[in-house]
Amino acid sequence: MPHSSVEEYNAAQSPADRAICQLLAEEITRHLPEAEHKIWHAHPVWFLDGNPIVGYSKLKNSVRLLFWSGQSFDEAGLAAEGTFKAAEARYTEVAEVDTKALGRWLAKARDIQWDYKNIVRRKGRLERLETSPAKPAPRARTARKPAAGATAGPKTGPKTGPKTGPKTGPKTGSATQDASRLIDQRIRDLGGWRGETLARMRALVLDAASGMIEEWKWDNPVWSHGGIVCTGEAYQKVVKLTFARGASVPDPSHLFNSSLTGNTRRAIDIREGEKVDARAFKALVKAAVALNGPKGGTGGTTASKRPRLRLLAGGNPQVAKADGDAPVQAYIAAMPGWKRELGARLDAIISRAVPNVRKAVKWNSPFYGIEGQGWFLSFHVYTHYVKVTFFRGTSLQPVPPGGTPRSKDARWIDLREGDRLDERQFAAWVRQGAALPGWTP
Repeated sequence: MPHSSVEEYNAAQSPADRAICQLLAEEITRHLPEAEHKIWHAHPVWFLDGNPIVGYSKLKNSVRLLFWSGQSFDEAGLAAEGTFKAAEARYTEVAEVDTKALGRWLAKARDIQWDYKNIVRRKGRLERLETSPAKPAPRARTARKPAAGATAGPKTGPKTGPKTGPKTGPKTGSATQDASRLIDQRIRDLGGWRGETLARMRALVLDAASGMIEEWKWDNPVWSHGGIVCTGEAYQKVVKLTFARGASVPDPSHLFNSSLTGNTRRAIDIREGEKVDARAFKALVKAAVALNGPKGGTGGTTASKRPRLRLLAGGNPQVAKADGDAPVQAYIAAMPGWKRELGARLDAIISRAVPNVRKAVKWNSPFYGIEGQGWFLSFHVYTHYVKVTFFRGTSLQPVPPGGTPRSKDARWIDLREGDRLDERQFAAWVRQGAALPGWTP
């Protein structure tokens, strides 16, 4: 039988939802009797060797059954959920639960596992576990009940790790390993939606930039890369991600919703039930890392001592030639005035339209292309406008308006302050350009 805490969770539901939860709990326990189960992040979850396998939760209009590795099951009855490997099924009444299909899914859940247990240690990267061939499940004991006062499964015992509170954790500058343990403990102590939210945002921060350092300062998690990138704070009604130099970080998706009036910081307040777009958030982190500049030593370089990028004629940033997203974000962060937001907006549209886009900075301009096909677009800052050039512009429909007899295949648009950018048309040009043979210098 499920733990009493799971039974209490089920009992707290409405009669229709309670019937669904009880059936799910009984079937999961019957098919995975070796699994440990408990209330985790406020919902019943079953674990194998500490790895989350399956659980369920009450949503507004349904009960959601979630398999952490379900996208690898190849089952039509499960729908992908989130950016990792999870898949779900939703039920509004108990008759919708197909116990035969559920048994099949649970058998696959034992044999097909992705390693969520170590996802934080791997900085948000999932690896598939090598599981041994399924063994016959041990028989579940149905006749005997635990003696009075006995507990099912191992005792949780006292919480390990340091308590949160005043003067906890290592001092500033202590080892990343110690800081990571304290962040782990903070997530466990928070629990519920706040712990789940902080854990998700932490994984996104670590996944956004290699070499990110975890620190513990001011009794809160801090992530640094050549200087502080952001902090993670938990309050009663929000989880807050504060970016140390957020006022200078391009935010085309408008994720910043707090601390908007200052000249330095910006923050994202996340409330219960809200979910921050993963791609947009990681782009924000990358831009913050690029603004900090290259890492210098173990402690990085403080913002006050870091030289600013030089602006060339017309206000165009001078950025060394380099491949990847980071130099492009550094260029955008250095674009002056209104052009910075436009550059971030252009970069976001291009990235959405062509998810596999290749980026680089060449000749002090961001370049966008497809691996093996060359470059299809670039933009450059001038005094009064930003010029966006399509290298095969004469092949686009409609042809972009800018061009001269000497420009051959290239066509462009000039964007001035206050101009309206037709995002739909621009995205169409981007997709067309990406499908054509690109320009190779």
